[in-house]
Amino acid sequence: MIDRPNQRSGFTLVEILIVVVILGILASIVVPQFVSATTEATKTHIQRNLQEIANQVEVYKGNHAGGLPTSHPDEPLQAGSWGILVSADYLREEPRNFYTSSTEVGEGTYEEALALTSDAVVGWLFEVNGRALNFYAAGYDAVNDVLSNETVP
Repeated sequence: MIDRPNQRSGFTLVEILIVVVILGILASIVVPQFVSATTEATKTHIQRNLQEIANQVEVYKGNHAGGLPTSHPDEPLQAGSWGILVSADYLREEPRNFYTSSTEVGEGTYEEALALTSDAVVGWLFEVNGRALNFYAAGYDAVNDVLSNETVP
């Protein structure tokens, strides 16, 4: 064997740069998929919450001769309060809108809910329409299944 005392072991600068470039390419592929998965999970959670709220409003109406849920006994539902839906355990807790990270509820229309963005203070809007009580998720377009920061397909 020939002994080479001046030869060093290790990686060259070119080898390290190649590894960094490959990792950058892999990251550019994975990160958008992660963001897409997070968005899909947010929309699925909002859909489930909306369905649960609608179901529990119907249960309440069935238990109270068609009456709408109230903030307090004999008062209509008011902005800022989930009222009897939570206090009487129709809902276990105030539902969180994971797009806005808020459990706050306000009064408004579907169009107003669509206009809200992820930094909105409220997570949910409700609208009383005759004997119907409709809930909307802030920033969520249920018709097109998109959040306000997405484009309609």
